[in-house]
Amino acid sequence: FAFASGFVGGQIGRAPRVWSRGQARGLVRRDRQAIVSCKAGDGAETGDGAGVESKDDWRSFRARLVAQEKAGRDDARLPSRWAHEVSAVEKGCVLVASPYFFKDSQEYFTQTVIFILEHGESGSCGVVLNRPLRRSEIKITGNIEGDGKVIADLLDRSPVYLGGPVGASNIIVLHDYPGLEGNTEVVKDVFIGGVPGAIQLAKKGQLDPNRLRFFYGYAGWEKNQLEQEIKEGAWFVAVTSNDVVTDHCIQLPRPLWRQVLDLMGGKYAAISSKMDELDGGRYRI
Repeated sequence: FAFASGFVGGQIGRAPRVWSRGQARGLVRRDRQAIVSCKAGDGAETGDGAGVESKDDWRSFRARLVAQEKAGRDDARLPSRWAHEVSAVEKGCVLVASPYFFKDSQEYFTQTVIFILEHGESGSCGVVLNRPLRRSEIKITGNIEGDGKVIADLLDRSPVYLGGPVGASNIIVLHDYPGLEGNTEVVKDVFIGGVPGAIQLAKKGQLDPNRLRFFYGYAGWEKNQLEQEIKEGAWFVAVTSNDVVTDHCIQLPRPLWRQVLDLMGGKYAAISSKMDELDGGRYRI
């Protein structure tokens, strides 16, 4: 088996092209109009002199603004688990599949939630968060001695997900361990990679496999392709609290897709409620 060190972009059915991890670093942050009195990361202050979070915390700051706007009060608190709509794709956002698409083709994406790992001029890629694999579907090939045996044991102890139809021979690991050797931060406190560090912690008995999420493959889009799909209504775009991304979604009382719609509120919660009616309410909690 192999761990992905780069990503492959390309529409399903097209011949994929290889693009490096160093590409697609530009972020689309069009929803920052609300943060009128600060520039993330420059230590700016609001008009009343209160300090504003660093660039690492701007997502939570924006989420608080959204929560306050929804509540109509400046003192509204941000829940520990949250999600809200954004108008454009950005690194670290999630795509929530529209229930009106993927009925006749690409049914794999029905009711999926995809975490975007990279987005920029070269295209986009992400992993499907809510497609767990059965143990019988997990196949490990290659050297399973030494460090390979450690990884094989981790895969056996931790749920594994089908991250997407591209590069399915590679494994991507997502986690919230900040200090793992070789990791890359996607958003604050959410990382991919870091397998060498994970192996060392596992050898010392200091690694919690439940804090790792393993994915076979990922989903990829060519330049401007994802934006076009969003324009056509295939995806809703949201930003969520980290636990929505890092928590496992095995045997949830309410499926992740519905949870995110509920958290987004408004018309999205109404869609979730409508799906409950169509399903006879079996996922209501």
